[in-house]
Amino acid sequence: MTVKTSHKVSLFVLLVVTAVVLCTLPFILSSFDDIYVFTKNKYPSSEERGFIQELKKTGYKVYVNNEKIDKSKIAIWFKSANDIRGIMDKTIFEHNFVYAEEYYPYDWENLKKHPIVLTPHQKLYEHYMRLNIKSATFTLGANLSEFYPLAMSKKYNIVYYEQRQANTLLSEYLKTFDNVYFLGRFWKSGVKGDASSEDIAKNDNKILSQAKIVIIDNYETNNIIPREIINATASRSLVLTPKNNAVYEIYGDSLVYYNNFNDIMPLVSYYTKMTDIATQKANKAWQITSNNLSSSNSVKRFNELYEWIKNN
Repeated sequence: MTVKTSHKVSLFVLLVVTAVVLCTLPFILSSFDDIYVFTKNKYPSSEERGFIQELKKTGYKVYVNNEKIDKSKIAIWFKSANDIRGIMDKTIFEHNFVYAEEYYPYDWENLKKHPIVLTPHQKLYEHYMRLNIKSATFTLGANLSEFYPLAMSKKYNIVYYEQRQANTLLSEYLKTFDNVYFLGRFWKSGVKGDASSEDIAKNDNKILSQAKIVIIDNYETNNIIPREIINATASRSLVLTPKNNAVYEIYGDSLVYYNNFNDIMPLVSYYTKMTDIATQKANKAWQITSNNLSSSNSVKRFNELYEWIKNN
């Protein structure tokens, strides 16, 4: 039987429309769900704000730190395990996602209602899976909207950026140099003492965006990309850090790696002179973060996980 040309065109259009609908259906369905997000602190961090913004763009109705809880299927908890363990069995949510950025195996198995643990730590993910607790690898990406790398001049030559420990061997070493700006929650960075954590985070991102070189002390496990590296690369600054397997796998030669403290200042001197190479590396690292470790990437990953959870 011969099919008329007009019928062929109509059939082709129908097939294309069907394919588009099938591809977008999971996200359309998800858009009808309300999500309650509970941030780590009173004010959402920069990364949390970016994640919330992208959730809204996707179509979710998002309630942030809202204690007047209506019936809802989903809650995302960025609070520490100690803060939420006592209420996990009492929640009315069908699915409780808990983000575990710190490497600490918590005894969720003793609860009647297990959360779904999201973590950047491969070993922590494997630990919970062995206990039959649903888990997935997940990284809360950088909120690119709060960095202004192209609109700002790079007025800070060297910034030491640290959010995890106040006094490290590297910080003590760098204090012997006059031209290093210390940035992070352990050092004052030009924000008034009564400022909210939101203002402080935005100010930190602004300073990172004005940094030529950012030095990071990557003393953690080889299985995670430190938050400081994600944010520093989002600012299009050149990053100096020790080599880390997880970091190198994603960023490769877009970062500059030092073996010991004595390597740092010679590397700073070299890349201060070789500005074209420094800019090329910084732009490459920014592109990697934008493509893989931004807030929008985190929401895409969450959508995939939520669809999987609903069907398993």
